[in-house]
Amino acid sequence: MRRDFLEHAKGYIEQEAWALYWVEQIGHLYHINNQRIQHKQKSKLFCEKDGELKKAVSTMQKELNKQLADTELLPSAKKLLKSLMKHWSGLTIFVDYPNIPMDNNIAERGLRGSVVGRKNYYGSGATWSAELAAALFTLFKTLKLWKINVHTWLLAYFYECALIGGASPEDITQFLPWEMTEKQRELLSKPPCYDNSE
Repeated sequence: MRRDFLEHAKGYIEQEAWALYWVEQIGHLYHINNQRIQHKQKSKLFCEKDGELKKAVSTMQKELNKQLADTELLPSAKKLLKSLMKHWSGLTIFVDYPNIPMDNNIAERGLRGSVVGRKNYYGSGATWSAELAAALFTLFKTLKLWKINVHTWLLAYFYECALIGGASPEDITQFLPWEMTEKQRELLSKPPCYDNSE
């Protein structure tokens, strides 16, 4: 929604101030929420910022309803506000669930490499290769989120495959980050160690 208001400000100079007002309100919510999530839930400081955030969201919703009733508002501006109203429950879910981020920027940044690389993947036309790439992107991103070194993890996995004659292990539990012990995760988080003694 923030991007939409910024685009509106660029496209309708006469409504730039109006659009930037909404950008500022959204920025205000980010600011309060960023302060809120720095504290443990149910702590005094968290509760103070939580109350401030809920008040700001309520004020924003009242302003939204007020402006939607304004008959002099440009149709393009009203369309933006209707979209904001339509998606309100999804856009404000972070209020009741602090662990949910306010936006999907992390997910978008995570996809950037795949999207940029996609231009180099054209040509094969094989569905299986696209499915394999998607599976590997998912696997590598999951490992990265768990702070596991992908190279080290792959060497450990392929070593296990080699031990059983080149087949995939029937039980992959030991390779799932959430099933590993803290010690295993610590070992796999380090770069590979090669023995050059031979």
